[in-house]
Amino acid sequence: MNKKKVGIVTIISKNYGNRLQNYALQEYLKKLEFDVYTLPYKTKFRLVIKESIRLFLIYLFKYCRNRWVWEDFNRKYIKWTPIKSQDSYWNNRYDYFVAGSDQIWNPLFWINSEREFLRSYSREKRITYAASIGIDQLPIEYHERYKGYLNEIPNISVRETKAADIVYTLTGKRVPIVIDPTMLITRKEWEAFISSCSLELPSRYIVNYILGAGSSEYIKLIKIKAKTEGLEIIDLLDEKGNTKRKIGPREFIYIISHSERTYVDSFHGAVFSILFSKPFAVFERPYEEGAGLMTSRLDSLLSTFRLTNRMVKSIEQLEKLDDYCDFSQVGDILKAKRREALSYLMKAFNLEEEVRKNENRES
Repeated sequence: MNKKKVGIVTIISKNYGNRLQNYALQEYLKKLEFDVYTLPYKTKFRLVIKESIRLFLIYLFKYCRNRWVWEDFNRKYIKWTPIKSQDSYWNNRYDYFVAGSDQIWNPLFWINSEREFLRSYSREKRITYAASIGIDQLPIEYHERYKGYLNEIPNISVRETKAADIVYTLTGKRVPIVIDPTMLITRKEWEAFISSCSLELPSRYIVNYILGAGSSEYIKLIKIKAKTEGLEIIDLLDEKGNTKRKIGPREFIYIISHSERTYVDSFHGAVFSILFSKPFAVFERPYEEGAGLMTSRLDSLLSTFRLTNRMVKSIEQLEKLDDYCDFSQVGDILKAKRREALSYLMKAFNLEEEVRKNENRES
C-alpha cells in the first residue's frame, strides 16, 4: 500500500527555529506513516537553473561543510519536492498540504503571502498545524482578506491563544491551540539528532540569544552576572565571536543543551531551554517594523508550561530573577499536549476512519 503524500508549506529562511520546526513537523508526520516533503517557494525557470547551480557547488564543497551549515542542514535533513513553477503539479501529486508552523500568517512579514493559506490547493487537502499569526492584534485592513482565507481551510490549529482569538473573531470557529512541532519531538530524540555535533565549547557557559532591539542594559547585567560566577558567554548572534563554531540549526540545539542557563527573547530559544530543562529568562521584545509586537507567542508558551515567572520586562525584574527554574510539571504537560496534537492530526488526516476501516478488514 502506497503511503499518502503530504506537502509542508512553511517559511523558508536562515533562522534556527524556522528550520527546526520544519524538520520536526516532517519527522512527526513520517511517524504517522506519511511520505513527507517540504514545498520550496515557486521560482521562474531562470531561478531554477540558478538554484541547481548553487546546489551543485555546495555538493562540490561537501568536504568544507562547516562553511555551509545552513545549506547543509536543508540538504541533509529536509526532504524537498522538486522545484516547479505550477501549483497544479503539486496539487495533483499530494494527498494533503500542511501549513505550519512558525509565523506563517504574520501579515507584516514581507515573505508571507496567500501561499501560506494553501489557496492554490484543493480545499479538502488543506490542513494547518500550529499556525502562528505572531502579532498580538491583526491590523484591521487584513480582516476581510484573512476571514476569506481562513474560512476556506477545513482543519485549522494554531500555536498561540491570540491567534485562536483572531480566528474566532473573524470566522466564529473555535480552533485548537497545539504545541510547536519542535515540542512533538522528545528530548531523547533531539539528543540523538545532535549526537554527532562536534564543537569547541567552554567548560561552563551561558547563552545569549536576543534578537530584539533595546537590550543593551540586559546584556550589561548578564555580563556582570557571568563574570561573578566565572561563566563564559556564547552569544548566538555574534558572527565574529562564533567564526570557529559555524552555528547551524543542529549546533543551536547542541549549545543550548550544554549550557548552564539561557537568556533569550526568541520563541524557539525558550522552547529548547524548556525541553532541555535549562534555567532561562525571556525578555519581552519591543515592537519592530516589519514584524510587529510578538509577545503573544511567548505568553502562550510560558502560560502552557506554568513558567510565566521567567518573563522579564525590566532590568529590575532581571536583577531579582531566581536562577532556579521549576521544570517539575513540564513532563506531564508535554505528554498531555502531545496527545492533544495527535488527536487533532488524526482527525484532520481522517486517520481515525482509516484505523476503523483496517480494523473492519482484519475482523
